[in-house]
Amino acid sequence: MKSKDSRIWTLPPGGEDSKNIMFDYVLKRSIALLLVERRDHISIGSSVCVKLADRYYLATAAHNLESISKTSQVRLLPRGERGFGDEAVTFFRASTDHDVGFLEVSEHYVLKKRIDHLQLANLKLGQRHDLNVAFLI
Repeated sequence: MKSKDSRIWTLPPGGEDSKNIMFDYVLKRSIALLLVERRDHISIGSSVCVKLADRYYLATAAHNLESISKTSQVRLLPRGERGFGDEAVTFFRASTDHDVGFLEVSEHYVLKKRIDHLQLANLKLGQRHDLNVAFLI
């Protein structure tokens, strides 16, 4: 629902609860990326854990990986953790055509850190978009 100022959206009655449920759902599956581009420079990116068959990937924007040339330059900081993160990426790739990238992590790491994930099969890719349903990844 729009307010009088077209830049500000207000939630309908009960909408605050829905917003909190959605944020919690996304946050449980989110992992911060600490990108060590140089010894004196670290960038921060975000990712969402996705399971495809028996493998786990972190979906992110390709521009997050532009300055990264090896897996040891990426450190993972799961939800609720603090510090310099973990070196846990086994492989990564970024699209040159679209702003989409992924990083592979082991099942052991996902289970050890209790990272929730989206099942790629549940995203129902290729369906027509319903404007009444929000889609976030």
